[in-house]
Amino acid sequence: MSREPVIESIFDLSTITGKTVSGDGKLLSYVLGQGYKEFKKPQENKIILKNIDSGSEESISESGHQLSLPKFSMDDKHLSYISGTDDSWNLHIRNLMEKAEMELKCPGAPIDYRWGKDNEIIMLTSPITKDKIEKAEDGHFFEETDEKNRIFKLRLTEGFSEIKDTPHIWEFDYKSGKIYAVSSDSPREGSWFENYIAEISMNGLWRKIYRPSNGQVALPSLSNDSSRLSFVESIWSDRGVTTGDLMFLETTSGKVTNISKDAEKSYSGPRWDENGNLLAICQEKEYFMIERFSSGNSEILWKKRGSVGPGMAPDFVYTSGKIFIEFSDQSNPSEIFVVNIGERNDKQITTHNEKMKEIKAYEWKSVSWKSVDGLEINGFLRNPGKNMPSLVIVHGGPTGSVKETFMDRYSYLLPEGYSIFMPNFRGSTGRGRKFAGLNFGDMGGMDLHDVITGVQFLIKEGYSDRNKIAITGGSYGGFMTQWAITQTDIFRSAISLFGISDWISFHGTTNIPEWDEIQYDQKALEFDKFLKFSPLRYVKNIKTPLLIMHGESDPCVPVSQSFQFYRALKENGKDVRLLLFPREGHGFTEKEHILQSMKETRNFLEKTMK
Repeated sequence: MSREPVIESIFDLSTITGKTVSGDGKLLSYVLGQGYKEFKKPQENKIILKNIDSGSEESISESGHQLSLPKFSMDDKHLSYISGTDDSWNLHIRNLMEKAEMELKCPGAPIDYRWGKDNEIIMLTSPITKDKIEKAEDGHFFEETDEKNRIFKLRLTEGFSEIKDTPHIWEFDYKSGKIYAVSSDSPREGSWFENYIAEISMNGLWRKIYRPSNGQVALPSLSNDSSRLSFVESIWSDRGVTTGDLMFLETTSGKVTNISKDAEKSYSGPRWDENGNLLAICQEKEYFMIERFSSGNSEILWKKRGSVGPGMAPDFVYTSGKIFIEFSDQSNPSEIFVVNIGERNDKQITTHNEKMKEIKAYEWKSVSWKSVDGLEINGFLRNPGKNMPSLVIVHGGPTGSVKETFMDRYSYLLPEGYSIFMPNFRGSTGRGRKFAGLNFGDMGGMDLHDVITGVQFLIKEGYSDRNKIAITGGSYGGFMTQWAITQTDIFRSAISLFGISDWISFHGTTNIPEWDEIQYDQKALEFDKFLKFSPLRYVKNIKTPLLIMHGESDPCVPVSQSFQFYRALKENGKDVRLLLFPREGHGFTEKEHILQSMKETRNFLEKTMK
């Protein structure tokens, strides 16, 4: 008999990341961990080495250390991985035949690395902050002391040598002595929004080979013969949340082709097969697919409703006609599946979350409605019923989307009698680049109408009690929550997580000041849209009780955004509370903080939705 999800259930869910497969398709490795950390405890995890044919597994762990980035050498003789703490990182290289292991200290915090055909390794690292020695005269000039990521070449007999004088590198691919990297002129986080593709030689000579006219690039992947580079391009709101148009560049001529132009799908994780065909994950509304592009044609190799992980930028690994993905849907928690391209079928090959199937699965009903301008908007309604109290969750980004999965941080509310409504408003991914750009220059405009018309649809269809509807969201969803309650009184309760309240002061204090000007298509100090869409200006309109939660160390949406909004509401006699979490950045990661935020959400809803 199934049991209901409770608050603590989310902590029993294992995370599966960092998939890699040997070239012969016999071995699979990945990182098995947890979706949280604990105060003053190292965030330990383990690497799994799995024999695909026999199903046998070996677990690799190291007490007090985080493990990451398992990779097989190109000759399949070695498995490498990273272990470390916040201030020291090591590269482990295990000889799979002789069972011997080499350990090398990394020259920074590893971001990623690639094996070469001669068993050399190219490694990208970020500065280790504790390398900066504190001194009595430790004043520093703002934005003038940021350090670039550094890239190194490792020969096992010679050690690491730095490839100097490169641009700042965010991510890269490497083959045949050339590095192709997503780069920018500055190491500042906001500089990523002005990125480009750079070709870098081993002696450090480099050149820009492609810069998008409108948007950003991500996920570079070289073909086996290095003649073509695939990547993804779109307008994005967050580094690492990257699905969009599928592009490829001819490395000799520099010619760039958008091979998914005008498709109403969002692409991610491009990979090349041994025949020079391009494979990619794509999302089309509630469905995920694997698509193959060959000689100007494309075909769908696999299609399923659910969610392919990781959630922000879905990907897969490929070898010898087989694709390995992490997949979840409303009835099944995340596991790794192998897709056999020739037979067009899939098979689950891990069982790390099998015990989670004891928890009752709730329906994700796909719904659609027309917004005020006639545009069709889609979303999900969990636990649909008649005239139920409903919680509207506005996703972050805005260039993200809600995807069907087995469990999230709101699942515990379902057995308590709530339905949960999650709209994928204009500006969301999953419907192509054009749809993702529909709120360009208009954040808080028509996308808010998409949400409100969705609520009106639920009321009209009898799903929701019009007097018991709450709204919540984090980051851009936090902004939309605060913005919504200044524009309508349809919501009985509101819970905002690390949201923007004043676009002008946000621009001056965030670590991504390029993004808001790009997304609003306006300079901040022209004031027009930055004032027009600032919830702070409209606090007198608010009738809805509001709970605000924010991490005190958030560099993206500084906590001052919540201080301002809280103070303005208090001084205008509004019903507001502010819950602060120390040590948290943009999102809550510590177990006790996650637990408290979930409990306070439930308590606030019980109090305000009576």
